[in-house]
Amino acid sequence: MSLDIVYSLSENLVIMSTQMVASVLLLKRQGGISEEELLSKVTWLYNEIKARQGAMTMNMTPSQASVRNALKFLSTFVDMKKDVFAPMVRVAPEYKNIQMLAYYRNSITHLFINECYIATSLQSFGS
Repeated sequence: MSLDIVYSLSENLVIMSTQMVASVLLLKRQGGISEEELLSKVTWLYNEIKARQGAMTMNMTPSQASVRNALKFLSTFVDMKKDVFAPMVRVAPEYKNIQMLAYYRNSITHLFINECYIATSLQSFGS
């Protein structure tokens, strides 16, 4: 019974550009990511979510404006140096920034659960 509730809640999550941008930023923690590459990876993620029939607030491919709006919203958690963006991590108390970006990312993990099972299995065998 409780699993039915969890599945129902997951299926009804609506994904925003902020969550996609946070997900990509967490993948590129070391060294950051350029705005052009960020837009490219967010577009790829958008297409993957659409292919998996995830509910989205956007009806069209992410644009530079939507990525910039998401970055503006996440600005307290993201370092912006020239044209490179990276999660803001300096000392142990700053790990809250990673936690906040992970909070946004976690709302799309249900769409990639099968890949999570495979990656976890491979990791447990040391691959």
